[in-house]
Amino acid sequence: MSTHYRVLSGLFLPLALGASSFVWSAGAEVPVIAISSQGTSNANSAEANDASVLFYNPAGMARLRGTNVSQPFALIAASTKVENKGTTRAQDMGQAPDTGPTADCSKYDCMSAANPKPAMPAVGPQPGGIFPAVLPVGALFATTPYNDSISLGIGVFSPGGGNLNYKSDWFGRYFIDSVAIETININPSMSIRFDDKHSIGFGVSAILGHAKFKKPIDVNKIAPYLFKSIINNNKGLIEKLNGDLGSPLPVDELAPLLEGIAQFVPAGVKDLLIPLFAGGGVPTLGQFNDVLIPALNNVSLTDPTSTSSATVEVYGLGYGWNLGYMYQMSDKSRLSVSYRSASDVRMNGELDWDFSDLRASELGNVVTGDLPAFLSEYYRPDVDARLVFTIPSKLNIGFFTELNDRLDMMMSYTFNKSSVVESLSVELINQTTDTKQGPVVLAQNWRDSFTAAVGFNYHWNDKLTLRTGLQFDQTPISGPTGRHPGLADNDRWMTSVGLGYEVDKNTSIDFAYSYMYIMPGISNYHERCTGTYYEGSAAQGASECTADGGTFRGRFYDSHAHILGLQFNKKL
Repeated sequence: MSTHYRVLSGLFLPLALGASSFVWSAGAEVPVIAISSQGTSNANSAEANDASVLFYNPAGMARLRGTNVSQPFALIAASTKVENKGTTRAQDMGQAPDTGPTADCSKYDCMSAANPKPAMPAVGPQPGGIFPAVLPVGALFATTPYNDSISLGIGVFSPGGGNLNYKSDWFGRYFIDSVAIETININPSMSIRFDDKHSIGFGVSAILGHAKFKKPIDVNKIAPYLFKSIINNNKGLIEKLNGDLGSPLPVDELAPLLEGIAQFVPAGVKDLLIPLFAGGGVPTLGQFNDVLIPALNNVSLTDPTSTSSATVEVYGLGYGWNLGYMYQMSDKSRLSVSYRSASDVRMNGELDWDFSDLRASELGNVVTGDLPAFLSEYYRPDVDARLVFTIPSKLNIGFFTELNDRLDMMMSYTFNKSSVVESLSVELINQTTDTKQGPVVLAQNWRDSFTAAVGFNYHWNDKLTLRTGLQFDQTPISGPTGRHPGLADNDRWMTSVGLGYEVDKNTSIDFAYSYMYIMPGISNYHERCTGTYYEGSAAQGASECTADGGTFRGRFYDSHAHILGLQFNKKL
């Protein structure tokens, strides 16, 4: 078996691990790629010591001799706490939406209110662990010389994503229940060495993506929009009227229905309805819309203490590229410049509604017969979904120098063009019902950000190298109004210690431990979409949307992560 075949045959082993990712780092970037880099808090982009340099700067492959394989593996244990600061739901039943900057529980329904009106499912205690207890992260890198000037390599790693899982009864449930975004980058690369000082490198990327979101639905948001759908689809109420809108409808046939409705609606509604059909007249669709819908919009068709939910799951593919330049300034110092392009991972799948736990009110049973079935068929059917997940571009500048025979110093600065991320929008496509479902939009409006790190190697002896480093990540989130609970990021500090040990001339291992501290963050995220339309918009078309509305007000604190990493390096 050739050396090249042995290298390539093991590439797909880490795919399952490479798909795992961690939500808090540069927005949605994984904090650990290689363990040899983790030991210096990712300051060593210009070191070029093993095959993982392919990720940081492919030009560094030219410094490696022979065929090199590196397989990093890390475990991330993260935790945070979240405190309710007056999260409110958007109002129904004729009340104004919550648009104020602060919560007013006397006017708006706070999620923590003891007796909210209208009623809703009980709010449980604030969530504790919203991250997986332990999250694995893995990758694989391999490089080999093609000739004296050209080296080839391939990397498999996760460039970004996230994994959060709140409790289904937490106070922010109408904003998010759980979210998982996973990506795998397959990155073949090439480097060209011109002389002892200059080398360049470039690569292309195929990025596999998977995303899954789940959120409960505020069932009070369903009521105001149903009657028009019932009438237009000639179902529910019209079937119970035992006729159609173009035929005379005898009052005696309407009486049982009107009497049933009158049990649940204000007394004045019956007086509005009976004249509509009095004398066997011919009611028009406009009369239904003008009289019936406004009369019943303020009456719940649902049991407001019941629940329903929506889940979006999509899969897809994206592409990108990267390039780099490395300059050997002297025998002891070198400079690294690299760029990785932005990538749009285009994913397709489905939005699935779950009405299995939804209960209709008595009136809802009268006018729809089977409310969950009606919703599934005419108002909220499962539909195809499309999501574009953008991974921002980044420019890195790194410096490495040997201060003396034992001590190395390195520095790294990365500029993240994260302002390209304006929103995370799930488009709902291929719809066939009269009532259209608008996109589900998570507004982000990120700003550009940066990462800076400094690190040191201390060569204890010919076999053992000790490492340490400090890193600062600026969050791309611009402020409290952009801090959605699905991505509760903030500025981060990471300090690391590590070591590298040469087992023999062809085998070495790296070990690292990092502690990441995330600064406390305040959220005041307002959802403008209130059921079907954006606030202040009554027009069809572009104004359509799908969400619950309301304002998430919370404080994230005591947020940190412990990261343990191990890497095996082999020269073949």
